[in-house]
Amino acid sequence: MTGFTMRNHRIQTDFKLKVRLRENRTGKIIDGELTAIVVNLSKNGANIRISKLFLNRTHLFFSTLQRHTHTLILEPAQPLLDKLRFDAGFKIDAQSVWMDKATDGSTFPFIIGVEFMDNQKVFFSAMQQQ
Repeated sequence: MTGFTMRNHRIQTDFKLKVRLRENRTGKIIDGELTAIVVNLSKNGANIRISKLFLNRTHLFFSTLQRHTHTLILEPAQPLLDKLRFDAGFKIDAQSVWMDKATDGSTFPFIIGVEFMDNQKVFFSAMQQQ
């Protein structure tokens, strides 16, 4: 029998962010970006909803699963950065952990669970104070 693992505290939210991809081998940023909505946020990751799964022919989930070939770059929208007093250009690197499809008819039907790779503690702390 396995023990129960408690999930980290989550903040329910609905802020927008840009999703971009970086190729791990070269460090090159892939052309294009998508808008996502963050549904909830913890100190280690987030649940994001996006409108499509491909960016410039690269699958957002499978290419970033355990940082396989790409890393997700999450960029909170400028109004949120201004509110939190973060510098423009603040980004969080992440990898995908799980994926699902919503059945609620949303224009953002794909749900991806992401694990943050950096900058998450300062961002989560600022969001907790909101």
